[in-house]
Formats: sequence, C-alpha cells, structure tokens
Amino acid sequence: MVMEIRTDIKKLLIHKKSTIIDALKKLNESALKVLLVVDENLHLLGTLSDGDIRR
Repeated sequence: MVMEIRTDIKKLLIHKKSTIIDALKKLNESALKVLLVVDENLHLLGTLSDGDIRR
C-alpha cells in the first residue's frame, strides 16, 4: 500500500532570516514536520526539522 501525501509547497517554505518562533509556528502547522529554508529568490538552502529545534 502506497500512501500519497499532498502538501501545498508554500506551507513548507521559510525564509532564511525567519525567527525560531516563526519556524516553530510553521512546523506545528505541518504534518511533515520539516521546512524548506529558502533565500529571497526561493533558492533552496537547506531543511529544518522539528527535531533540529526541539532537541
């Protein structure tokens, strides 16, 4: 059985200069518990997971 996850990608994006509080709020809203860190040109810089912040 294959589970398909559909997510609006915009909900997973966070700007590189966002605060930890902003990231926590977005992570709490996301079922995937991961954010994509981007710059002002929407270039992917890395990922930020729930565990990265809470541990």
